Amino acid sequence: MTRIMLALMIAVGVVFSVYADVADLLKAGLAARSRGDFDTAISYYSQAIATGDLDKPNLAIVFNGRGVAYDIKGDTDRAIADFDAAIRLKPEFADAYINRGLAWIKKRDYERAIADFT
Repeated sequence: MTRIMLALMIAVGVVFSVYADVADLLKAGLAARSRGDFDTAISYYSQAIATGDLDKPNLAIVFNGRGVAYDIKGDTDRAIADFDAAIRLKPEFADAYINRGLAWIKKRDYERAIADFT
């Protein structure tokens, strides 16, 4: 009985630690996004953000990546929220401004788009 419990505890621990490392989460998110599985990518990016293990510049990159996934799915409002977060964390992050500008165009808010592109 003790061996069975020990084996079960090890198996559960392995399952929970598979994506415990933030780098693994980011790799899995990027792989999912690359194959067009945006829901899975968003899930992995969200888990990476939730770890609290990323410094501000890297956290900005993850918010930007998740924003792109939201935008591709057509969830422009969530995408803009993520681009906003990326810009707050890393104000010089040109990619986030470009992505947010493109999202503003989808919402037909051309003044904001021009401001971001500028």
